[in-house]
Amino acid sequence: MECAILFHTRVEKFVQKLLLSSQHLLGTIKEYVICYKIQQLGSLHAHIILWVVKNDIENITNEIFAFIPATFDEKKKEFIQPSDGMQNSLYKIVMKKQLHTCGNRCILNESRNQCKHGFPFNAQLYQQFKFNNYTNHWEYHCPKYEDHNVVPYHASLLLLWGAHLYIQRTTPSYWSYYLLKYVMKCEPYGALNLNHKNAEHLSLQNVSQVQLQFISSLKINKLVSRTEVALTCL
Repeated sequence: MECAILFHTRVEKFVQKLLLSSQHLLGTIKEYVICYKIQQLGSLHAHIILWVVKNDIENITNEIFAFIPATFDEKKKEFIQPSDGMQNSLYKIVMKKQLHTCGNRCILNESRNQCKHGFPFNAQLYQQFKFNNYTNHWEYHCPKYEDHNVVPYHASLLLLWGAHLYIQRTTPSYWSYYLLKYVMKCEPYGALNLNHKNAEHLSLQNVSQVQLQFISSLKINKLVSRTEVALTCL
């Protein structure tokens, strides 16, 4: 419960003090939706949709990158750690939190030689973003081969949040799909299907078939973790 409270408090303060305040790190926000999701081991993460005023959209999108903020040594085949303190902090977070690794759930799209999340990204040499009509996604500055598995981020937000942060500009046709699939999707649940045989194990002897159906209809089962229980108490 303590972890849930701390996460909720941190997200609320992050949104109120940095996104909705006079800081305007992502421009002027008109509306927003926040939904918490819980992974199998109880780890919380937040899905957030922000509606930014039209005049700020282009500027904010130009501040989204998908590259490792350091010089790559071609001879040693490794990145040179930045000497600047702020740049070094950003470099460490990107290397630790923003590199995508395909797992068993990353289905490969053989026609594009990419996983279902679009990794590895195509090279994007120009610093200005562009729209890919084939994938229906915006692409950000991603100049080197070593950058192709970097999850897009906003440098200021990533430094302030200090943990994994995936930011994307969405399209007028895709935001509603994202809202329904990720932010407002129903959690898995199951119905209790009682019959006379398993009813006896529950001490429900001498119960009619109609009564068993009625009991079954009242018992909808859903896996609820301790973290989710804690969130309902906030």
